[in-house]
Amino acid sequence: MLVGGHGADGDPCPGTWLFEGFAWRSVPAPHPPPLAYPAVAFDAARGRTVLFGGVDARGAPSAETWLWDGQAWSRAWTPTSPPARSRAVMAYDPTQQLVVLFGGFGPGYLGDTWAWDGDRWTALAVQGPTPRLLPSMAAAGNGLVLHGGFDGARLLGDTWILAGGDWQLAGGSLLGRAGAMLAPDPVRGGLLLFGGQTTTTGMVGGDAWHWNGAWQAEAIAGPTARMGAGMTAMGQGVVLFGGQAAGRCLADTWWLA
Repeated sequence: MLVGGHGADGDPCPGTWLFEGFAWRSVPAPHPPPLAYPAVAFDAARGRTVLFGGVDARGAPSAETWLWDGQAWSRAWTPTSPPARSRAVMAYDPTQQLVVLFGGFGPGYLGDTWAWDGDRWTALAVQGPTPRLLPSMAAAGNGLVLHGGFDGARLLGDTWILAGGDWQLAGGSLLGRAGAMLAPDPVRGGLLLFGGQTTTTGMVGGDAWHWNGAWQAEAIAGPTARMGAGMTAMGQGVVLFGGQAAGRCLADTWWLA
């Protein structure tokens, strides 16, 4: 699924698209409002895609939660909610059967952790990664792996694991980066990380790394250097779409199997 993002003019993109193996299909309305930099994750326990936050057409951060049931979007009206933000990261934790949200920009760099149980958001009182925007996060093993981000002064290269409700700093680090793509790798196991912004002047990388308890460089021919693309496991492969590089938005689709 593709929802949100921004085009070359910087305005949030409307609509929802589904990738069906070889082609993209537009989904009829209703949709969430046009949003750039929302956080999106599939809640496997409840069979719903969860969207939170983003930047709306006025440039204001959102605190809305939306749910996709496979047929249509609906807004979730919750008694509690994370503060409005964009550029956060969200992933499903299969061990806890919760969707976890971390960080972002609200304004101000955020370092809070929230969990979605299908009905409500709960703030998790855990110490962990420092505040940052555009980190990468995905499920691996018995928890979630978070890497990188930008804290307002520097690009971060640290790696954290959320397991059993606690964040732990993992050994080893990579070149600092933000907006990298991170997804489970169904073929090789572990996680695949690709690209991201690697300098504060806006340069992006095209390197690939594999995580299976430690980082190992991968020699993968394919997409050009970019940041902020959509990437997810699909069947026995990984699908990547779009992203940004050298001030332009990309619209290519790649399949790794």
